[in-house]
Amino acid sequence: MTTITNTFHGTEYKTRKTRQDIDAMLNKHPADRTDTEKAFVRRCKSALCGIAGCTCGNDIGERN
Repeated sequence: MTTITNTFHGTEYKTRKTRQDIDAMLNKHPADRTDTEKAFVRRCKSALCGIAGCTCGNDIGERN
């Protein structure tokens, strides 16, 4: 279980994906991600930030 956090908003998201899987996905260009990976990015971003246009974190809204 991996916990992804956004310290700016004080939120966290828990996932079964490993840190290596998440990093590998983030190293891909967004257009090269599978539909499942794109859905994961949307879920994380929504849970961690959820504010349209906010640039507080990376692609998935993570900020340490």
